[in-house]
Amino acid sequence: MQVASKRMQIEKALRSISLGILLCLFASCSSTYQSLAANDNVVSPSTLRMSMHDCFIQGCDGSILISSTSDNSAERDYIDNDIPQQAFDTIDAIKKALEESCPGVVSCADIMALATLQAVQFLGGPSWQVDLGRRDSRTSLAANGAANIPRSNLDAKFYL
Repeated sequence: MQVASKRMQIEKALRSISLGILLCLFASCSSTYQSLAANDNVVSPSTLRMSMHDCFIQGCDGSILISSTSDNSAERDYIDNDIPQQAFDTIDAIKKALEESCPGVVSCADIMALATLQAVQFLGGPSWQVDLGRRDSRTSLAANGAANIPRSNLDAKFYL
């Protein structure tokens, strides 16, 4: 009996911790996003576009957030990833707010997924459930963009 009771106490504590983290995450992400998007009409469309480009290349792993180095040209610098700086600044601002209230808990990939939801809702679009638990990529190659990002100068017939 005592083991079952102890297990139930632990499970209850874990649920409340998880709920606390989720509430912290959604509140921080939403309020930070709303204030940025309300002051700059480029934030929502560029955040949505950045997410699409990230997901097309290696999956929704935040790899588009990785900067190039002297040894590597990263995804964000691929020529067809002409994404406004506001999108990157938005993710950075949300990450900073989250680190202040929930340090070391949320991946950049999850922040991008939540920011994308915020962008779509801010523009009047639908809502959906965002499953969390993504891991951030440690690699990012501009060369992967050519094989995975649809070219803007090709028509629908090409893709069909």
